[in-house]
Amino acid sequence: MTDVTQELITQLRSGDHVGEMTTLGGVVHDVKCLMAADWIVAARDALQMWETLYVNVSMKSGVCCCGDDMENHENPMNCGHSPLDSGEYYAALAIDKTRVALSTIEPSTLTPTQTGE
Repeated sequence: MTDVTQELITQLRSGDHVGEMTTLGGVVHDVKCLMAADWIVAARDALQMWETLYVNVSMKSGVCCCGDDMENHENPMNCGHSPLDSGEYYAALAIDKTRVALSTIEPSTLTPTQTGE
């Protein structure tokens, strides 16, 4: 972590500069833009952690989307559908949205608004 990044984090966490301009590394920045970029990076990190969890941990709930127990689920010919674990189903929906979000913003594109020189 660079000295400028550490200085930014310290300033943002102090809350003393919200809605103001601040100078970091000799450049004047809008603090709200810096905070938004910081939040986006943190959110991206959290989404990447969730993606890693999804890949490495079973998301089975043991309950079919219809509400029946997966182990004792009625035969598909009798109930009219194939058993589908609700935990796996909803986790798959969530990971699809997560991957779309992660593909939308690359950290290298996060350049805070700068004013002045």
